[in-house]
Amino acid sequence: MSRGRRYNNEPKLNIKKVIAVIIALIVIVMFVIAIKNLINSDTNSNNLISTTYFLLNKDGKWGVIDNNSKIVIEPTYEDSIIIPNNKKDVFICTYDVDYEKNTYKTKVINSKNKELFENYDSVLALTNYDENNNLWYEENVLIVKKDDKYGLIDLKGNNILNIEYDDIYTLKGVKNSLITVKEEKLGLVDDSGKKVLNNEYDEILSLGKDCKKYIVKKDGKYGVNDILDCEYEEIKPLNNTNIFCVKENGKLKVIDKDKKEILSEKFDDIETIKNDVIVYKNSGKFYAYNIASEAKVEKGYKELKYTSDNLFIFKAENNYGIINIDNQVMIEDKYPNINFYDDARIYELEDQDLNIILNKELKQIARGIVNEVNSEKLYIKIWEESGYKYYSLNGDEKKSSEILANNNLFLSKKDNKYGFVDKKGNVVVDYIYDDAREQNDFGYIAVKKDGLWGSINKNGQIIVEPKYNLDENLLIDFIGGYHLGKDLNLMYYTY
Repeated sequence: MSRGRRYNNEPKLNIKKVIAVIIALIVIVMFVIAIKNLINSDTNSNNLISTTYFLLNKDGKWGVIDNNSKIVIEPTYEDSIIIPNNKKDVFICTYDVDYEKNTYKTKVINSKNKELFENYDSVLALTNYDENNNLWYEENVLIVKKDDKYGLIDLKGNNILNIEYDDIYTLKGVKNSLITVKEEKLGLVDDSGKKVLNNEYDEILSLGKDCKKYIVKKDGKYGVNDILDCEYEEIKPLNNTNIFCVKENGKLKVIDKDKKEILSEKFDDIETIKNDVIVYKNSGKFYAYNIASEAKVEKGYKELKYTSDNLFIFKAENNYGIINIDNQVMIEDKYPNINFYDDARIYELEDQDLNIILNKELKQIARGIVNEVNSEKLYIKIWEESGYKYYSLNGDEKKSSEILANNNLFLSKKDNKYGFVDKKGNVVVDYIYDDAREQNDFGYIAVKKDGLWGSINKNGQIIVEPKYNLDENLLIDFIGGYHLGKDLNLMYYTY
């Protein structure tokens, strides 16, 4: 029998105590969840980084590892595996190679060793080279062949360009620019398959790696698509879409997009056109002209390189200095070499022991050697006598913890030995190493002792004791116990 009211002799609930107990339970549950998340966060911190794949070489055989140093593809292949995009588990393997007949087979597999894109006769990566002949691949597209015709797919296997072309290849040195061949005529598409130029040209050249315009040849004459008609004997690729060096009737001249001649000086060749500044060559000497201000570098130099803000690195006799467009010497020509880093707009003047580093205003910011200019993370890394130091692109000194915000260990030098500290400056790894590198993006650190290299992890724990002689390696880096190989074109890891 249900009751409609409480009997007087029943104990009454203490509402305040009930609420207090509920709150206490909630706090305990939240505390448990927080601890669990903290443990999971610490345990799986590496998983916060998207998986990245690297080429592996072991005993002359090729495979693949990931950024946790796990072997993804066993090193069993005789030929190097191609990884078009190291964030995607798409790997192109070559097998059954006959060097005498110059024949081979390819297959595409993923990290589960499952074969992909089997309905094509062949699937290949699109190779390209920069100005220094360093090899790289188009990251988001593959070329496929079927019945002697070519097309394009993306890394998921989606068709992005129909299989109807006689050939497809990259425009050397330029990303996202793919030449198509149909009935002996050239066209151009981007890596999404979008048509940029119709198949109507005899030749397509780069106007410059930063330009999205192209030098095209038709009926024996050159032009620039959408800007200059094909009516010139030659057009020089000077990375500029407003000013052009063309040859007409056997004579070079500089014109703008309206075909107006803009350089009246006599010249034999154009070295560079940057912003409004033209560096030209005449009778073996270099000069400069600023179109906007009509200012000139009137004295001829053995070498002349425009940097920025109307400044030039010049060579008069045997050494280098810096002048401005008004012919004023800003830095005397007494240095064996001067490097200009365009991304950071800094100058490195070669000196006896430590180089002189100047900012864009030509003020000294450091003495040392430029180790890295990172335009993506906006820093300059300079080796100085006291160790590596970091600067903003403006030349302001920064703490390594400011620059490498995702790291938890930072390189530190004391008494000519290297160790590692945390963000608060507490020593985590003692100063016992003769050389070392900063923690890489995957939490691994290369350390050197007694002439040999090894690696530690982001917690300062030893992964592999120093045992590798890497004197011939241009770059030192580790993924777990695997170290970077000598051939930077292949960018492989080994042990």
